[in-house]
Amino acid sequence: MTNRTDITKEEIAKGYDDIAEIVGVGGTFYDDCLSIQKRFSGHVLDVGCGRGLLLQKIADRAEAGTKLFGIDISPKLCELARQNNPEADIVVGDAETLP
Repeated sequence: MTNRTDITKEEIAKGYDDIAEIVGVGGTFYDDCLSIQKRFSGHVLDVGCGRGLLLQKIADRAEAGTKLFGIDISPKLCELARQNNPEADIVVGDAETLP
């Protein structure tokens, strides 16, 4: 057995793809996160958006005209986030290489 201390981003993305539909935090976690911000406006980016559950909560509190965006390294999670947030622009990408 090899003892690896490094893992590629592709391996990370694949790992998240494998567990995308079975692992995640509950809605009350996001409610707690959002308790400090009551309304959202402008452009909102969720980095590491996962299944898009936080974006759903933000959409519920967003003012008219607010644009929602999400980025995640996992293609499967982005697919789920798009299903959960058809109005949001969700992309597969690496948060460490944002422009």
